[in-house]
Amino acid sequence: MFGRQSDNNGVNSPRITSSHDGEFNNSDDKPLYLSSQIPPDTASLISVSFQPGTRAWTRQFLAAVAACTGGLSIGLCMGWSSPAIKQLQGGGHFSKISPFAGKITEYQAGWIGASLSLGAIVQVLVTGMLMNFFGRRISMILSSFPLVAGWLMIGLASNIWHIYFGRALTGFSAGLLSVLVPVYIGEISSPNWRGVFGTVFQVFIVLGILLMYSVGIYVHWSILAVIAVAVPVVTMLLAMFYLPESPTWLVSICNVEQATDVVIWLRDQDFVLEEMENLMESTISLNDSPYPSPPWYKDSTKVKPVVLIFLVMLINQLCGISVVETFFQSMFNWSDPLLPASFSSSIVGGCMLLATFLAGPVVKHVDRRPLLTFSLIVMCISMFGFGTYVYLLPARPYNSVPLVCMFLYATAYSIGIGPLAWVLLGDLALPKVSSAVVTVASLTNWGTAFILISFFSSLTKLIGLAGIWWAFSSLSLLGCLILILVLPETRGLSTSQITNLFL
Repeated sequence: MFGRQSDNNGVNSPRITSSHDGEFNNSDDKPLYLSSQIPPDTASLISVSFQPGTRAWTRQFLAAVAACTGGLSIGLCMGWSSPAIKQLQGGGHFSKISPFAGKITEYQAGWIGASLSLGAIVQVLVTGMLMNFFGRRISMILSSFPLVAGWLMIGLASNIWHIYFGRALTGFSAGLLSVLVPVYIGEISSPNWRGVFGTVFQVFIVLGILLMYSVGIYVHWSILAVIAVAVPVVTMLLAMFYLPESPTWLVSICNVEQATDVVIWLRDQDFVLEEMENLMESTISLNDSPYPSPPWYKDSTKVKPVVLIFLVMLINQLCGISVVETFFQSMFNWSDPLLPASFSSSIVGGCMLLATFLAGPVVKHVDRRPLLTFSLIVMCISMFGFGTYVYLLPARPYNSVPLVCMFLYATAYSIGIGPLAWVLLGDLALPKVSSAVVTVASLTNWGTAFILISFFSSLTKLIGLAGIWWAFSSLSLLGCLILILVLPETRGLSTSQITNLFL
């Protein structure tokens, strides 16, 4: 499937276009960059077209979409809690068919939301090892098993602890996929398409959230869990039979020839000399160098990407998105026959999905930093407006006011920091430091989410709901200022060019 194209004699031969009328063919079966048959004095006569072939975009896009079914699972995990908590607390049509005696408490509702993040934190211990030892593709296959087990445990739950453990299992896989898929997409994509394909991941996450919000209006929480089992099964089958392995990982284990075959298939071009040279230069360790390497904390190419991804993921959570997604229907706890709270969540979820679709072309043509700035400023304003509405709550609530605030907040998040956090993970997960980057990204993202969700109820009692939204507004503004000062621009840059930014 990923083999090289052959010439008329059946010989695998990369095509090289000369500045003269003739063609140079590498008749050796080895990749061109390993061949010594091109004389040195001929190199200056060779002009190479580095443009990908006509099928390159389609192949990379389909591979990215197949991997992003893992993002759909993440969205289902994140979105399930909102309608489920509402139902378990006695809301909706399902209050009388719960297997639990009575309604769950606010404390139990908090743990249903937080147990997902808790499971995601645990996976930090093994994610780097799995990615480096088994590769990206096999790791995706392995991530499907805890998801299936967790959803089945939730669907068949007879007490609250079954839900806790099921949520932790699904969280384990969600955390693994949240770093695995963006890194994989970053490693298979051409530099000018990496940002666009990276936004596809966020599209699938938001799609999963919207499906749970919308279907959860009519379907019992246990049935929602059983239905969700189908998605990780699809991911596993696609990873087994369609997805190519990451060429970056193949080079890291010295399987250069297979990496070349994958790059040739992804780029739809036989001549991949420059890309393979850059890939090997940025991937292969310098341990064989006669000069001693500096300690890791003195190597800026290792420290700076880790620090930057820590800041990006911290700001991504401190803007309050996990709290909003987990307790959405509980936040809009009004009784309006024209616009019920459950339908409001679907409306905002639909706006998030539309905005995330628009993020693809926007990310391709707009630099990362100005887009992040715009996103966080709008989120700051909308959260401040929401907090002010809650504080000045009139005797006759105007339901359109918080809905507009949430619309602006969700749209800004979905077109800005939401997808860009994962795009930047793919940008900053440089080969020599990928394990550290994904570990720090996952621990920061899910650890912060766990803390915020766990203490949401306590903080609400301490500073009030208005204080919570004002805090998220202030943190969004602070995060915007920090990223303006420290984040370099990575749009359209190759792995080696991004590495050079940190020298």
